[in-house]
Amino acid sequence: MQLSQAGASVIDSTALIEDAIALINQQPPDIAILDHKLGNGRTSGIIAKRLSELDIPFVLATGTPPEYISSEFASGVILTKPYLTKELIHALEKAYERTPSIGIVPESD
Repeated sequence: MQLSQAGASVIDSTALIEDAIALINQQPPDIAILDHKLGNGRTSGIIAKRLSELDIPFVLATGTPPEYISSEFASGVILTKPYLTKELIHALEKAYERTPSIGIVPESD
């Protein structure tokens, strides 16, 4: 199953952090999918931080073990690579539901 068959439409994608931030500021998405490691020792942490500031849910796709993922990604849903499309769709649904401004707020422990 493709994401478009699940009702999603892609606004844009970019490999540059600066372009991603500009895109988020110009046309905030309903939800985002981030890759953790971007090369040159950089991560998408600053993008995750901006999405969190705007209450935009996101999924972090990564092969990095959870203990090595910084707190900038705390509001997102972690999806371990490799993954199936149905797992991505489930992660997107989970991210959308746990965003306080648009979905269900998870119960505190």
